[in-house]
Amino acid sequence: MRLTLRTMLAYMDGVLSPADAEELRRKIEQNEGAAGIMHRVRDVQCRLRLGAPKVDGRGLGGDANTVAEYLDNTLAADRIPEFERICLESDAHLAEAAACHHILALVLGERAEVDPELRRKLYGLIHAPQQPPEATPPVAAPPVAEPELAAAGKSRRKPSVPDYLRDQPGRRSALKWLIGIAAAVLLAVIAAMAIGPEKLLSQLRGTDGERHVAAANGETTKEAETKETTADKAADGAANASEPAADVATGADETADTVDVPVTEGTDEGETAAEAAAVTSRAEESPELTPPPMDEASETEAAESAPSAPTPDAGPSESTAAPVAAPDEDPAAETETSVAEGSGTDSVPAPPAANEVGRCFLQKDILLRLDVKEGIWKRLAHGDIVHAGDRLLAFPRFSPAVTLTNGVAIEMSGAAQVVVEAPDGDGTPGLRVLYGRMILMPLSDPQSPVRLLIGDQEHVVTFPDTKTVLAVEVRPELVNGSNPEQTPAPRHVEFCLVDGKLGWQGATADSPSELTAPLVWTTDPAAPVAGAETPKWIRDQSKTGESVAAPTIEEMVTADRPVTVSLKEAAKHPRHRELRSLAAKCLALVGEYDDFVAILSDPAQWPAWDGQIEELRASMARSPEDAAKVRAALEEARSSDAVGLYRLLWGYTSEQFSQGGAADELLADLEHPDIDYRVLAHWNLRQLTGMRHPYDARDEDGKLRKDRVELWQKKVAQWLKDKQGA
Repeated sequence: MRLTLRTMLAYMDGVLSPADAEELRRKIEQNEGAAGIMHRVRDVQCRLRLGAPKVDGRGLGGDANTVAEYLDNTLAADRIPEFERICLESDAHLAEAAACHHILALVLGERAEVDPELRRKLYGLIHAPQQPPEATPPVAAPPVAEPELAAAGKSRRKPSVPDYLRDQPGRRSALKWLIGIAAAVLLAVIAAMAIGPEKLLSQLRGTDGERHVAAANGETTKEAETKETTADKAADGAANASEPAADVATGADETADTVDVPVTEGTDEGETAAEAAAVTSRAEESPELTPPPMDEASETEAAESAPSAPTPDAGPSESTAAPVAAPDEDPAAETETSVAEGSGTDSVPAPPAANEVGRCFLQKDILLRLDVKEGIWKRLAHGDIVHAGDRLLAFPRFSPAVTLTNGVAIEMSGAAQVVVEAPDGDGTPGLRVLYGRMILMPLSDPQSPVRLLIGDQEHVVTFPDTKTVLAVEVRPELVNGSNPEQTPAPRHVEFCLVDGKLGWQGATADSPSELTAPLVWTTDPAAPVAGAETPKWIRDQSKTGESVAAPTIEEMVTADRPVTVSLKEAAKHPRHRELRSLAAKCLALVGEYDDFVAILSDPAQWPAWDGQIEELRASMARSPEDAAKVRAALEEARSSDAVGLYRLLWGYTSEQFSQGGAADELLADLEHPDIDYRVLAHWNLRQLTGMRHPYDARDEDGKLRKDRVELWQKKVAQWLKDKQGA
């Protein structure tokens, strides 16, 4: 089979026979250009901002019919090379051809699901007995100029409507009633929400009673309404001044009809708050809601509990009438919940929690917080409060953000873990970065400082204006050839001032220094990295297969179930290879490595093997505890060969490879019967020598694999000879 763009698309979509697919796979591996085109096809299909050819375009590359003819193998043979050249030169045309081929493979390769009942009804329509056509009245002779229309009118029959499509008697009228009832209920709910539950309840209980009493006293309806409006305004003022007081009054109405607050005789007109609290219960004017008479002892007790008249010199807290507690409530507890403010203005917004340092800003992103008591990770929701001491974790392919209370936004890019520190004595919040990439930028308040704690170093950064963008990367790096459980991995730290200006103060500096973008440095901005450019990850918007799988992970990981359970379900997805790969990486971040280790033995994961090995080594570099968990997962999966696999994950130094016999061990592992050994051995050889030679760890053909191993042996021997000569 020839290696063309169309056959490559067929191979990528899995529509070839096993023999043709194997033949084409070998040709792609032997041709570096073909492998690059295959990766490029996957990349262009995932780009969000990639344009598309015009719908009404013309020419070989612009006409949509050309793509259809090419995919249908009906395009003229002399035009195929030119069309493929256009696709290889234009990402938009390449993405269009690949996406259309993928859609056709899905539509034509899977049988459409049709509901059995719908299928029965459709076949019933075809085989239903034909009804005789209705008699048509005599028609005048058709005009001579329209013979075709007259002929068509003679053979036209009135279409019949099946019984199951006919309108059932009574259905339409019942539907109208249901719609009317639903609309009435919706309007009532909206009105209740607009009025407010407390005010609506007081109106339902007190308004009619007041009007009856007013009529009995000889008052007109207008006078009663005027009195009611005055009382409502006073009640609203008291409710705004003390919402808990209104709640207590309402609760008392529900249990014992009402509890009156008697007013001491001789009070002057300045008792506005006391009168407002008394007006909240209008039962003294309503015969139906009047409580039973109290005895002398009860009257005395109620008079003693009534609020005293405020003095002119009293402060705001003294001029507020404290509500009387119901018989079953604790007055002291009620006093603590009431708001001591008698201005009658709008309600004051609730202050932030005592240890609140920020809030989550999440759209379709995942951010986890470690529950210290239960020892598990839990997903946060948009707007959740971040407290001091919270340990936060972000997954790969996600970019959650946290906005600190001082207005600085922290966006985590991919796998990252941080600990939010409490503000220091100056009120400066802190962020301890354990690993990962993140971007810091001010949203509102310039000159907002943030403490960055990385290892034993502490830096204070200040943002002079809202245009400043600071990128930080902390990456533990595994020491090749050493046991990660015994040798802690060093951290590679890199700062990049992308835009604007930044105030920087290190641990030993007396005063902050002002930096100007662009600038890249590791520990001291006074010694920037020479020739360094802005890291690609900051502005990288390209999408991969795992990026396409990220929305599925976001849907599966919910707050009401354990994170590991959802991720393990995704890691065992039978068909979605990218979903399994991303789920395994996420599981590794929460300390679960069983599915991650199993990927190295899955032939379907061969495109992601290199990235998975790098992620697994990064996990081992984070801490000796994580390295021990990786070893335990290997021992559980491969009890006999776990030691050798674990050693291959350490990597090798140049001295170990050239003088310590590691080269012979790796070359021998290329012929190991287990695929994961062959994968890790091939990866180590490529990392140490920088050479790329044809070899496929999935190949089970002994002779073919032996020939390729012999080629590697010759190349490695020559490489070692050149090293020794140098």
